[in-house]
Amino acid sequence: AFDNFPRPTIVEDGKLTFAYIHNIPTAESQSRSLAQAKIEARERGWEMIDIEFQDDSQINDLIANAVNQGVDAILLGNMQNMEAKINAIAEAREAGVGIYNNDNMIVDGVISNVTMPNGGSAMDLIYTIGEIINWTAKVCII
Repeated sequence: AFDNFPRPTIVEDGKLTFAYIHNIPTAESQSRSLAQAKIEARERGWEMIDIEFQDDSQINDLIANAVNQGVDAILLGNMQNMEAKINAIAEAREAGVGIYNNDNMIVDGVISNVTMPNGGSAMDLIYTIGEIINWTAKVCII
């Protein structure tokens, strides 16, 4: 079995419609994520529905709204408290909509998180730089 939900709808190449639900970008990383989603959609011939929110309490309604618009997939960007979204995620998955994360905690129903290796990659980079400079820099990396 794929997971505990119906397998998401599979569509032909270039026919995907997805909603990117994200907060209003206030950090550079959020702006880069939004820009990259737009680039990927354009280059792959996908339709992207850009849904911004101001308050995390809006997310469950926005997920339901995206499902009602007939999207094939939903990308959730930079969310707080993913546990509060479990029911909306489950309803979307039951409707055949794939749910994917961008920089969020994985909860039941989310298929993947595109930034899961961030912490490991960051530590690899820090240790590589440390070894190159023989740990002589007077910096603290937190």
